[in-house]
Amino acid sequence: MAGGFPVSYQFCPFPGSAPSFAHGISVAPSATANTTGAWVELISATSYDTSWLLISVQDPGTATALNSVCINVSTGSTGNEPASILINNLICLRDSLSSVAGQGATYLIPTQVKAGTRLSANAQSSGAAAAALFVSILPIAGAFGCISGGSAIDTYGFSPSTTRGVVVDPGASGSTKGAYIEVVSSTSYDLAGFILGFDAGGTSGSSALAWTLDVAVGSLGNEIVIFPDLQIYGRGTSGTYKAIYPAATSFIPVQIPAGSRIAIRAQCNSGTAAPRVFGVTLYGVRL
Repeated sequence: MAGGFPVSYQFCPFPGSAPSFAHGISVAPSATANTTGAWVELISATSYDTSWLLISVQDPGTATALNSVCINVSTGSTGNEPASILINNLICLRDSLSSVAGQGATYLIPTQVKAGTRLSANAQSSGAAAAALFVSILPIAGAFGCISGGSAIDTYGFSPSTTRGVVVDPGASGSTKGAYIEVVSSTSYDLAGFILGFDAGGTSGSSALAWTLDVAVGSLGNEIVIFPDLQIYGRGTSGTYKAIYPAATSFIPVQIPAGSRIAIRAQCNSGTAAPRVFGVTLYGVRL
């Protein structure tokens, strides 16, 4: 029932540890494609118990090929980061035109982090010898009555071997929703909601693109839409270029029970085979 402001989204006016640099901290992928680079400390110790993380990933605008990149976020001490990964494979599309400002992605994720926690990140890219990214994390404390943040984050649909999400093809009939594409066959835990991150699906385009997508749960042929008609856009200016906006959604507080199959379908204003596809990764926030 509508009316009033939900207490679940109230933030404390003293949010925690601010980023060290205006543009974030440089985090370099490995020189080998689809391989993570070294861990880089972002915050040595968080100032408060926090309920949300505002994570920004920015391409510096030097890319000359269309790549997707991702970061992992860890709460571990130096040398122990892999065993303490908090969030896996936050996706960000990398622009292929070095003459324009780089594309970025911003994620506002409800997750609990204790005061005094060290936060670090590493990165990988779908292309070899990719330039470093700028990454920043702003921990946000919740006000009285705010939801406490998810207990963990589960990543679905992402392929580390390609550094991309599951490919969604709207089909050759423009402006008509295509078949459902499975993101996960069975969720491992009850989810309080989810976030979607987008990439170009390994394809480029030279025209403006628009998609409308549905998120559904249910077995094959029995899908029930739980979040309808989300719109995203693509910008293409050459045959090697396709940027997706927005790069990620906000947190969508739709509960999904454990064991659920999640699938996505979409329509595109173009029926052309290469440009019409896109990639999607779903980040499920556990209850």
